[in-house]
Amino acid sequence: MKANIGLPLGLASVMFIGIFATVLALGALNPQPAEAAITAGFEVTLSDSEAEAQSDWSFSIVSTVDFAAGNTMTVEFPDGFDIMGSGVTTAANWSLGDAAPASAAVLNQIVTLTAAAGMTTITGSTATTPTSIPISFTAPALDDDANTNDNGIVNPSYDIAPVDVKLKVDTGNSGDDEVESDTIGIMDSTIDSLTVTNNPTDPGAASRYQIRFVTEYELSEGTDEIILDLDSAMGVPTSISSQDVRISATAVTGVGSIPNQSRPLDNAPLYRVLPGTENRKEYTISIPDMDASPDTNASIAAGATVTLTLLASAGFTNPTESGTDWINVSTSRQTQPVRGDFFTPVVLFSSDLSGNRNTPLVLRGLGFKNGTSATVYIDQNKNGLRDAGDTDLVVVPVTSSDTFEATFNVTVPPFAPLPTRNVINAVDGQTPPNTLSWDVLPTHTDAERLAIATAAGAPVFEVEGLITVSPKILAIGDTLKIKLKDWPNHNITTANAYLSIGGVDHTDIFRNAPISISKHRAKFEVDVKKGVPLGFQQVEFGSCSERFSATGRCPGDSEIDHTPVIISGSDIVVKP
Repeated sequence: MKANIGLPLGLASVMFIGIFATVLALGALNPQPAEAAITAGFEVTLSDSEAEAQSDWSFSIVSTVDFAAGNTMTVEFPDGFDIMGSGVTTAANWSLGDAAPASAAVLNQIVTLTAAAGMTTITGSTATTPTSIPISFTAPALDDDANTNDNGIVNPSYDIAPVDVKLKVDTGNSGDDEVESDTIGIMDSTIDSLTVTNNPTDPGAASRYQIRFVTEYELSEGTDEIILDLDSAMGVPTSISSQDVRISATAVTGVGSIPNQSRPLDNAPLYRVLPGTENRKEYTISIPDMDASPDTNASIAAGATVTLTLLASAGFTNPTESGTDWINVSTSRQTQPVRGDFFTPVVLFSSDLSGNRNTPLVLRGLGFKNGTSATVYIDQNKNGLRDAGDTDLVVVPVTSSDTFEATFNVTVPPFAPLPTRNVINAVDGQTPPNTLSWDVLPTHTDAERLAIATAAGAPVFEVEGLITVSPKILAIGDTLKIKLKDWPNHNITTANAYLSIGGVDHTDIFRNAPISISKHRAKFEVDVKKGVPLGFQQVEFGSCSERFSATGRCPGDSEIDHTPVIISGSDIVVKP
């Protein structure tokens, strides 16, 4: 039989009170150590929290005791931080309070700082006057050898768990106190070798975007994601199909899996507008099965080059204004976004690239700043700049879609006839302006400048030679008067010219009497030969300073020009 041992409730209460009073009395006789010298935690600030990055850092603490010359402070870093650099042991790289410490020493993961004699004594806090002790470290430049670093504190490699930094302070008069900082999140390393390309690049065009990068970590199928933060200047659809995106990788996981397969997504990407931004959009893309085989599943392997393609059918459009724009890319394993730039150029195109004087010419421009005016001009020295030697043609407003259209007649001058090629450019009122631009040197020839301007996309207009004839109606054997205007200056001979009336060659008139074209003008006469058909016919003329091409085009000069005449029948005289 069990014995029931216990105390009455009242007696137990009396005994507890007595014991409690005894404890209080003993505490009064034997006081406990003073409260800790550090009364509050601290927040550590890193200049770069990326994994394996050399980082400056700083923090401050609040002390309840004096801190003066000769006192020491120790900073303890957990395993993973590289603090063996020579810069860490250089006192000049540290700030302790309001001065550099007298010394800085490293033992394993602990840095010991000794307050210098010149440091202002920090008086311990009172209830109403907290005192802050600031501490900071600034890393010097890295070594020339990119593979080593012995100058500073290097963040640890990426770890899923956050990293803690512990601070230990010895104030010299109140014992050792240890306080732990807030958690420092070391960010996973960023993706590498990011490029963004788009095709076509025309402003406002629906475009195919290709994003390529190297991932340091494996991206698992159905678990990991690629995140795209898109420049607000882009046209971004609010939803896209899983079939509008393709992804491939140069290395994949899974036994027997084949790399470099272009795979559609398993699920449609997730879309959202980023809060707190000027209408920037974000798409989150889940990693699909990277192997097309129904029997094999594969993820993206660590170290793979990933190619993500947004097809033109997805509905992404280029910015409508010229400039450098971007897509920020990150992954669920590498969360620090990396910016990939792409450029939207100015585009100029004309309704025609050659014609006679007084030809109406229409010039269209894309990529110019809305709300400003576009000035269309002839770039006389073909240098890609609107300067004092250039001639303005027309000024037109730029529409809200960042485009303009300008219509004007070709006149000579300011357009110059061949062999000069007239380079047309335009510039808006934006600062800096949107315009076609290219680089030339003072030593570049006119032909070289023309080639560079053409490669940059500048419209090049050629003023074709103009031919007029009189009379408009004549018969076989009659004399036709011909006037040339806007032709290259040279001597017309049978070797470099062509003259036809109604398909019958008349070039031989230049054999014995060459005609000189001066100031881009000339005139001469020719008798209509037998064999010219009656009726509506063409007078065709072509000439250049070099031998005439059999294709009807002068090398480097103008094409054949033509004008109509009517060849009438001969008069019939009847005598009895």
